[in-house]
Amino acid sequence: MLRVRGLRAWYGNLPALHGIDFSLDEGELVTLIGSNGAGKSTTLKSLVGLLRKRSGEIEYMGKDISARSPATTLTMGMAMVPEGRWIFPDLTVEENLRIGAFSRPARSAALALKREFERFPLLGERRFQKGGTLSGGEQQMLAISRALMSEPRLLLLDEPSLGLAPQMVEKVFALINDIRKSGIAILLVEQNSAQALAIADRGYVLSSGKMAISGKAADLLDDPRVRRIYLGYHDAGAGI
Repeated sequence: MLRVRGLRAWYGNLPALHGIDFSLDEGELVTLIGSNGAGKSTTLKSLVGLLRKRSGEIEYMGKDISARSPATTLTMGMAMVPEGRWIFPDLTVEENLRIGAFSRPARSAALALKREFERFPLLGERRFQKGGTLSGGEQQMLAISRALMSEPRLLLLDEPSLGLAPQMVEKVFALINDIRKSGIAILLVEQNSAQALAIADRGYVLSSGKMAISGKAADLLDDPRVRRIYLGYHDAGAGI
């Protein structure tokens, strides 16, 4: 579904990605983990066209999307939930959701709205409430639901548990797992590396804009290097 080769990206004159390679199959949940500043969010922004790549290839569903705009990648079935949620606080819950379906025909958007209110009954109860009055966890649900309104084949999630209470974090991860089970592929960037790897099929570890380690999620959970540096465990003899 998604294949990235030699991706390099810059912020102004500062290099952020140094030729990374990775892939994702249909229906798969892949996670990108790494320290702050490793290039995880930059990778997602590059994929959807929010940040122009300097070189490399981004292939989605067999098509080169390296130079596509965010609007085009959305209509092709790729939706992103950015870090910090970025809902429209002065718009109602329903208005926020309808914006997520701007590229869909009216009937399709209406069906998607009904589906999302069934998926998130709380949002249905608060459909006329302004988004800015929701709690942080509720806003995250709204942001994810808004992305799903476009009926994506690939969902990009950037730090969905950031700033949430532990109980809400569990709900968000359960939701992500349910979305994956529905057949939507997911590329997940997440600070909670252990929980991300626990629900993922495969994982990639980014370090200073380069791919450092990759493999099956279960193997990465047991990798002494990953456990020590990214999961906070200190196994005996697990040197780097």
